[in-house]
Amino acid sequence: MIYAIVFMSGWLVDRFKLLRQIKLKLSIICSHQVSVWIHRLNLLLILLIWLHVHLIDDFSEMTSFITTFDAYTYIIIGYYLLAKFITLFKTNGTVIANKQLAPNTQQLVIKLDKNDPAYQAGDFYFVSFRGSKSIGREKHPFSVTSAPKNNPHEIAFTIQKLGDFTKKIPSVQIGTRVYLEGPYGQFDRIIRKLPKDQPLVFYGLGSGLAPLLSLAEQYGNQRQIKILWSSSKKNGLYFEKALEKLKKNPNITVIAKEGRFTEESIKKNCHQKKLIKGSTLSWDQLMSS
Repeated sequence: MIYAIVFMSGWLVDRFKLLRQIKLKLSIICSHQVSVWIHRLNLLLILLIWLHVHLIDDFSEMTSFITTFDAYTYIIIGYYLLAKFITLFKTNGTVIANKQLAPNTQQLVIKLDKNDPAYQAGDFYFVSFRGSKSIGREKHPFSVTSAPKNNPHEIAFTIQKLGDFTKKIPSVQIGTRVYLEGPYGQFDRIIRKLPKDQPLVFYGLGSGLAPLLSLAEQYGNQRQIKILWSSSKKNGLYFEKALEKLKKNPNITVIAKEGRFTEESIKKNCHQKKLIKGSTLSWDQLMSS
């Protein structure tokens, strides 16, 4: 359970350097798929605890305690089974394009099956490949960078090739079948609730720009949009080519830089009155909403 909490929670690993270093060393032994199965063992642990408590006479005779204990156990197991049941209704698709945009960036295009639901701008899916010998079957989350206004049944993912899994994305063959769990997301819903003349300011850090590309393309002809994107100097501006098309739209302003924006540079690029009038969307807002 400690392993699952620490090493399968990006929130903790991203904030503590020591945990990040330990995770990198353990990743040699424990692949993502192994980690998933370790996480699933928590359910078995819950069942064993439930059985153990019921075998202790002192506990089993405490009616109020055992009733509450059983109720919580059933709720947890029921929630798990419900989540598994929902995943049975996965969206299916086929890889129709897989090309390199930059040395560390790959674009994967998937055509959804005929009756599968369309997506909204800025959504994300858990993606897993089937029938490919070059890449594992485990599912990974990727944000959509295409806009549904172009084709609601074709999804483009712009993927940074940094991890063990993402480095294998170029080996995925055209015609490979794909399972997509989703779509998930709230960005599009947030924007549609805003006044139509309200400008938007998108602030993306690293790969967090991905869903904002989708939103900018979807709403670029309807609103004034300013995109601020920063990437680490180590990785460079790997989304630069993806931004070139957006720069041609007179409604969209793009400011990209290596290294983080300072408070002064943000104030310089986004006048206070514009920030008050506009609506700023970021991953932080999405996670807190």
